[in-house]
Amino acid sequence: MFVPLLHRPGEAQVDFGHALAKVNGRLRKVAFFVMALPYNDASFVMAFERECTETFWEGHARAFEFFGGVSKRITYDNTKVAVRQPPQDVRRHLADEFVDGHPRGQAHRRIG
Repeated sequence: MFVPLLHRPGEAQVDFGHALAKVNGRLRKVAFFVMALPYNDASFVMAFERECTETFWEGHARAFEFFGGVSKRITYDNTKVAVRQPPQDVRRHLADEFVDGHPRGQAHRRIG
């Protein structure tokens, strides 16, 4: 079944990606915070040394500053900092505020 993605104004998508980058002449793995506004086809990308709670929140703050406002709704694409894994023997239950994130979002496409 194909479900088309509907992008409304004020909605954002967030994901982290990883890549190798040259830092001070040495190749290192870095984390990229990506916030995309699919309705506007706009995106914000910032590199960090690692993916953690601090960089998660700093990425949001910098993205909101860059866009000049705060999104009404944000969809997370299984970002480790935002999504907690349930134990293997427990079925995953989704709250009304969460949706099944199988379709690849704009933020994920920006990082590969």
